Amino acid sequence: MSRKNIPENHALATVRALAEARIRIFSSATFRNYAKKLGFEGTSTSNALSRLTKQAWIVRLRKGLYALGSSMTGQAPIHEFEIAMGIAQEGAISYWTALHFHGLTDQIPKIIYTMITQAGKVPHHQRGNYGGCEIEGVQYQFVLVNPESFFGLEKVWIGEARIVITDLEKTLIDALSKPHLCGGIDEVFHCFHQASSKIHLDKIIGYALKASGAVVKRLGWILSKLEIKESKLKKLKEFPLKSVCKLDPSGKNIGQYNFVWQVRENIYGNKI
Repeated sequence: MSRKNIPENHALATVRALAEARIRIFSSATFRNYAKKLGFEGTSTSNALSRLTKQAWIVRLRKGLYALGSSMTGQAPIHEFEIAMGIAQEGAISYWTALHFHGLTDQIPKIIYTMITQAGKVPHHQRGNYGGCEIEGVQYQFVLVNPESFFGLEKVWIGEARIVITDLEKTLIDALSKPHLCGGIDEVFHCFHQASSKIHLDKIIGYALKASGAVVKRLGWILSKLEIKESKLKKLKEFPLKSVCKLDPSGKNIGQYNFVWQVRENIYGNKI
């Protein structure tokens, strides 16, 4: 026996009940449970959710996941970070988005970057280690990383939501690993300059040593350019590296070799 559709006024009452409970992002199962609490048992929710989406009362984030729409009475628009967290479920705001949050770049990223550790959590299309989607005109990109790289996180409040984001030092380390996700190597150098008085030196060195040898050497090169005393960079300098790495990992094989830091300075001019 097929289920009856939830009447439009009942569906809207269910969404309002979610809003009153401060459930701003919810699954279809949660919607169904709230409908039952209001006495709408034995009814179908799929058509109701579809109608509510078309009427902009809710926004579809991905299959089976929705957010309250800005047209919901009394609700402030849901922040992009909260939406990213809702989609990823287990992730952290990172890369260029985190650089902007920490006040290290004046450029406003057009993409919300979120780091995740489970391939199954990448929404919509997948391509290599990246997945993305567009919601309400905002681009979201989800970057798959090894669980060992998922550290250096902090929790902050954005509006009514508690967001997980990479801390300042981890954000800079990630920028050295993937500058193409942070506006390019020039922007990364600019961010390091902006952060020079804020960086906790022992913390960022410890993070680098947990990353990769290439990141260790790039960090040492940059910190030396920021005139950090050589004695404080001993762990970075002594870290073993089998071969010289490029300062800009996505750049061409050009430029001078810096054998002190085992990097090839494949950049133009004095960037930092």
